[in-house]
Amino acid sequence: MTTGPLKEGRSAILLTKRRELSEDERARFARLISRNEHRTVQEVKVTWSDRMREEGKRETLLRQLTAEFRPLSSETIAKVKAVPSAAELDAYLERILAATTLEETGL
Repeated sequence: MTTGPLKEGRSAILLTKRRELSEDERARFARLISRNEHRTVQEVKVTWSDRMREEGKRETLLRQLTAEFRPLSSETIAKVKAVPSAAELDAYLERILAATTLEETGL
């Protein structure tokens, strides 16, 4: 059975999935994962956070494309879902501002 800081860290992670943490809980969680033995938790937190931001950009791009060029083909939707990076999603989000056709977005 796991005890000590590792158990506390796991408990804190589970709490973040169930509800918003209070200010005190966030500070405690930050202290727990700042320890060297919790380096993996730090990496997962960053990776998860980056992925959520990327998914938000992908959803925004799909909403904007749909609003401007509806209906979107399944091919276009698949292309957006296959965009491999947040930087590329940002580029598409910028292009859609000036595009008058779907082709001008590069998708």
